[in-house]
Amino acid sequence: MEPLGTNWGPIFQMVSSHITDNWKDVIRSLFHAIDVDECDTIIQENQNNNLPETEQIYQCLSKWQQQRRSHSTDVLVQILTENSYHNLVRTLQTDFQSEFTTNPDTT
Repeated sequence: MEPLGTNWGPIFQMVSSHITDNWKDVIRSLFHAIDVDECDTIIQENQNNNLPETEQIYQCLSKWQQQRRSHSTDVLVQILTENSYHNLVRTLQTDFQSEFTTNPDTT
């Protein structure tokens, strides 16, 4: 569960630098998890801006977070875990303890 006032910037910076291999699949899964279908449009818009890949990922994550505020950290952990980013999840839960609850299924 996401506490009020989550500082997403550093979280998204960390995620952006770690999911470069299959970032589009992760972004699609995040948007699908909150029933938003416009993720391909958002991905394409960021690619058209010729931004560095990590910035494209960051911008997509920001758009995702703006779509739904409640339980966003839980959804993020779930999708990262499903995409085998277990070490990243552990790092997020350690470095951002106040934003993430520790779930034994993700560690």
